[in-house]
Amino acid sequence: MKWCLAFVVACDPVWALSTHVVDDTQAPIPNAVLALINCPGQNGVNVGDLAAITDDNGDTGVSGLGFAYPACDITVAKPGFQPFESSISVLCDGKIDDCERVQTITVVLSPDP
Repeated sequence: MKWCLAFVVACDPVWALSTHVVDDTQAPIPNAVLALINCPGQNGVNVGDLAAITDDNGDTGVSGLGFAYPACDITVAKPGFQPFESSISVLCDGKIDDCERVQTITVVLSPDP
């Protein structure tokens, strides 16, 4: 009698963007908003807009399912500070499909003039 064993290993495709938000002196900024906006549909699901608020250490993040980041715009903002604006495309050097799916960025917000 011959035996055949097969193992199937799978993992959920996920992406995550974590941020550490600080001011010009590197002090953490609590209650800042990280927003991914203008996100297209992904995996047959409308991603929509995603948002999260920083904790007392200036940390927060957003995540979702997918083999690549959705092509969203990134905004980090808090009243009294100039907003940070970028995009997933910029974060990934224009190569969203080849981008590391889990990243942490530090965002420096400057006070309003």
